[in-house]
Amino acid sequence: MSTRQSIRELRRICQDPVIQGNAWYARNFARKISIYFTKLLLYTRITANQTTFLFILIGIVAGLLFIFGDCWHALGGAIVLQLWYIFDHVDGEIARYRKQTSLTGVYLDRMSHFIVHPLVFMGITLGVYKNIPRLDVLVFGFLASIFLGIFDLVHGYGQGIPLYAEITKFIRQGNLASENLPERHKENEEKSLLNNSSGSNIGKPSNLLRMLWRIFLRISFFWHYPSIMNVICVAAIFSLFLPISKIGSFEFSPMHLVILSYGITLPILSLLLLFKQVISREVDNSYREIITLLTQT
Repeated sequence: MSTRQSIRELRRICQDPVIQGNAWYARNFARKISIYFTKLLLYTRITANQTTFLFILIGIVAGLLFIFGDCWHALGGAIVLQLWYIFDHVDGEIARYRKQTSLTGVYLDRMSHFIVHPLVFMGITLGVYKNIPRLDVLVFGFLASIFLGIFDLVHGYGQGIPLYAEITKFIRQGNLASENLPERHKENEEKSLLNNSSGSNIGKPSNLLRMLWRIFLRISFFWHYPSIMNVICVAAIFSLFLPISKIGSFEFSPMHLVILSYGITLPILSLLLLFKQVISREVDNSYREIITLLTQT
C-alpha cells in the first residue's frame, strides 16, 4: 500500500462499492472508524480472512467479559462488542483493497456471526445468574442465545440451503431449457393467506396480516445487530447506576431485562416468520425465479 494514499482515497476504494447498502449505524458510525483500522492493517501482511478470525476473537472476548457479572466488566464487554462490530467491516474493506473478495470470505463472515452472537447472550446470562441465581435467568438466556441464530437463519440465511441443493442438482442434470423445468415447480400452487385478494372471505385477515407484516418490517431492526448490540450497551451503562432493582420479591437488573425481552420475543418472532415463509412458499418462489433466469441465459 502506498503511504501517500489518503483516508478519502481508501474510502472510495474500500467503502463506496457497498456503503449504500449498509444500515444507518454502519454508515454513520462503524464505517467512519473502520477505515482507520483498515489503513493500519494494510501496512501488514494480514489477509481479509485472517482479519475475520481476528474479529471473531474480539467477539469472544466481549462474551467472556460479560460472564464476570459486575457492572464494569459488563461495560467493558459492551465496548469490546462495539469494537467487534467495527472490525466486522474491516475484513471486507481489506478484501476490496487487496482484491481478495471471495465466497469463502463471505461464508466465513456469516459464520462468525453465528459464533459471536449466541456467545454474547450466553456470557450475559451467566453474568446475570451470578447476581440473580434464578431458573428464569437461565431459561430465557438460553432461549435468547439459541433463537437469535435461528432468527438469523429464518430471516435469510437458511433459505439458501434448499435453494443451493435443488439448483445444483438441476444444473448438473443439464436441463437448462425452460421446457425441462421440473413439473413440481411449474404447477400453479394455491395462493397463500398473505396473497389472497381483498374480495375473498379471507381477504380481510389477509389485509390485516399484510399490515402487521409491514409494521414488523419497520421495527425488525430491534432483533438484529447492531441494534441488539446497542441495547446491550445501553443496559450496561444503566447497570452502573441501577445494578439490581427490586419490585416486591422480584429482583432484576438492566442486563436481566435484556435477556428476558429477547428470550421471549425471539422464539415467537422466529416461529411466526417461519410460518409466514411456509404459507407464502418463499423458497419455491425464489427457486422458480432463479431457474427462470438460468433458462433465459
